[in-house]
Parts: sequence; C-alpha cells; structure tokens
Amino acid sequence: MAAPSNINLNTLSGTWVMNKSLSDDTDAILAMQGVGWFLRRAIALATVTLHVKVYMAPATASSSSSSPSSSSSPLAATATATSTATGTGTVDPQDDSPAGTNNSTNDDDSKDPVTHIDIEQTASGGIKGTTELRTLDWIVRPHADYLFGKLEGKARWVDLDDPDQAAELPDEFLKRDWLRGDGNGDDNSNGGGPNGRMNVQAYVRSLERDWQAQTIWGFETINDKRYHTRHVVVNKTSDGTERKAVRLVYDFVKSA
Repeated sequence: MAAPSNINLNTLSGTWVMNKSLSDDTDAILAMQGVGWFLRRAIALATVTLHVKVYMAPATASSSSSSPSSSSSPLAATATATSTATGTGTVDPQDDSPAGTNNSTNDDDSKDPVTHIDIEQTASGGIKGTTELRTLDWIVRPHADYLFGKLEGKARWVDLDDPDQAAELPDEFLKRDWLRGDGNGDDNSNGGGPNGRMNVQAYVRSLERDWQAQTIWGFETINDKRYHTRHVVVNKTSDGTERKAVRLVYDFVKSA
C-alpha cells in the first residue's frame, strides 16, 4: 500500500513491509557485505516487516543501545544493513574515517532532545530479526550484528538542497528522485525534519570486513504512487571503486 499523504519521516511510526516487487534485488549487495549464500537465499524469500517508532529524547551515550545497525541489508533495512550515516561514499585508504565527515564520538552526549528512530525488524521463514536504533545526532556509535559483525556508524537529518551537505554525497543515486514537498508551500510534507530537512542520511562501516554503506531515506513516486524508500550504496572500503546500489521500497500497513 502506498504511503498516506499525512505520513512523513517524522510521523513514520507504525508497520511497514518491504515490497519485493518494487525493491531492487539485494543479493549482490549482501554478498559484498559477506553474507553467505544460504542466508541470502532465505532473505530473498522472506517477508520483511518493520515496526517503527519515531520520538524525541536526549541522546544516549555511545553504546549498542544506540546502534547504527542495519541499513544496507533488507533485513536490517539493508546494514546499511543498509545503515547509518556520515559524509561521503568513498574513503581515503590512508584515513580510517569517511572522507569529508566529522567522525568523532561523544561520551558526554547532549541532554537536548533529538530524533530517535527505533525499528524492530522481523522476517518470515524462521530468520532471526534485527533491531535498528538510530539517534539522529551525527555521533559515531558501535554496533554488533549477527548478520554483519562489528560495525560503527552515525545518522542525521540531511538537506539535499544544501550544497555543502549534497557535496558530501558524490554518488548521484543517493540524491535523485526524492519528493521535496507537496507543491503548496508545505515543505515538510515529505520529511518532517528540523529546518525543513526532508531526508535521513545514514552511514555504516564494517570493522571486520572491507565495506562501507551510505543510505538516504525519504519518499518518492513510483508508478504514480507515493512510497517510503531507501537508496543504499555500498563501497569497498579499501579503494571505494567496487560499488553496489539498491533501492528498497516499503508498503505502508498501519500507523502506530
């Protein structure tokens, strides 16, 4: 089911199911992330359901309870799993952090409220589910995932119309096709973020395997219908030249 017009990223709380017919095949991207063939086959056949909760609260200290998990895998929503966020999609081999980004951690997180997006992901066929907890404050946090191993990442609201923020995402696939507003002056109709930001950016990198992933969340029109989607790009960390990209599409089931 297409997303209702009153749903944006700030009111995403509810139940969503991955639309396999509209989403791209994730097998190649999962293989690049080191997921074995049998598990990839099971994921391809499974129905993946997301139970989403969006709320404002102070940021928590860096820990697995604020993980960047899953934003590049369809199960994790793609570890990005297909998951969390920092600046560019390429890395300087001499630098241990993503180029063009502030990769700092913060052990004394602000007590000011920030957006949290918690996602419990379940899959049919006996596949173990995952939990995706994102704090949109651009602070690096570690995460351990049975599917992807040890990771670290971060996330934030992003303005793709801002030249500086857009420049940190050199891959055009991450920036194209997004709905920007309703055309009637309601610039938050497809986003809901602070200062009119309409997308969420997430970055994650593996600490054990040679890959990193960028994900942008938002809404776009497909076959004349409005859907919640995620664009995911995974690169080899060592040189950034090997690239895989997928679009994940989600059907709206119900609001929380």
